[in-house]
Amino acid sequence: TLENITLPGGIAPTGENGGAIYAKDATVKMTGCTLTGNTAGGSGGGVCAEKATVKMTNCTLTKNTAGGSGGGIVINGSTNNTITNCTITGNKANEGNGGGVYAGKSEGTTPSTVTISGGAIGGEGTDANKAPSSSILLGNGGGIFIDAGCTVTLEKGVQVIGNEAKNGGGGVYATGNTTERAVITIDGGTINANTVNGSFGAGGGIYVKQFADLTLKGAATVTGNTATAKGGGVCSGPYTTVTVNNCNIMRNTAQDGGGMYAIGINISAKSIVTITGGTITANTA
Repeated sequence: TLENITLPGGIAPTGENGGAIYAKDATVKMTGCTLTGNTAGGSGGGVCAEKATVKMTNCTLTKNTAGGSGGGIVINGSTNNTITNCTITGNKANEGNGGGVYAGKSEGTTPSTVTISGGAIGGEGTDANKAPSSSILLGNGGGIFIDAGCTVTLEKGVQVIGNEAKNGGGGVYATGNTTERAVITIDGGTINANTVNGSFGAGGGIYVKQFADLTLKGAATVTGNTATAKGGGVCSGPYTTVTVNNCNIMRNTAQDGGGMYAIGINISAKSIVTITGGTITANTA
C-alpha cells in the first residue's frame, strides 16, 4: 500500500519491467501517488503488474517510458483492477503497444479486467501518451491497448484525449483472437483529439481490429480524432461488433470513413455495427 508519495526517475534495465514498481502475485494499492520520469527497458515504464491486482486512486503517472509496451502501466493476467480519478499523461511505449495503459494476458494467466473511472488518459502536446513504433504488430493504442480475452470499461466521465499511435487506435485499441475476444465498454466520457499518424493508420479515436466487441453508450462523445487512412472516429475490423447507443460522433477526419469505417473480408468475417439514437455529424473524409 502506497499513499501520497512520489516515485521519480526509477530505471529498470534492458529487458526488465516496471520502471518504478514491479509487482507479481500481489495486490498493489496506491492513493494520491505520483510516478514520474521512470523508465523500463522492457514493459511498464511506471508500473508493471504481473498476476497482480491494481487499485489506483487519485494518482498521476506522467512522462514514464517503456522500451516495450505500457508506457504508463501494464496490467497483465489479473482481474478486478481499478484506476479511479487518475491522470495518465505523457507516457510512451517505444517499441510496443499501449502508450498509457496496457491490459494484457500472458500465456497461462487470467485475462485482465480493468475499470477506469473518471480522470484523464492523455492531454495536449507533451501530455499525449504515445505508441510510436512503425513495426506492423506494434504502435497501437496511444492511450489504451486491450489484448485478447481482456475487458476494459471506461466510465464516470473519463477523458481519453490527445494520444498518438503509429498504426491503430490513437485513443483506444482492442484486438482478440479466435478463442478469446477483447471487450471495451465506454459509458459516457470523451474520446477526443487522438491521432493515428502512420501511412495506413486506422481508428483515430478507437480501433477494434478483430475478434473484439465495442459498446459506446451513456452519451459518450467521439470527437476531433484523426486517422491517416480509415475511420477517423471509429474503425472496426472483421469478426467485431460495434454497438452505439445515444452517442455523438463528430468532427473526426480520415481518408476513408471520417466518422466510422467498418472492414469486412467476406460474409462471415465481417463487422456488425448497430447504431441507436445519437448524432453522427460534421466528419470529414
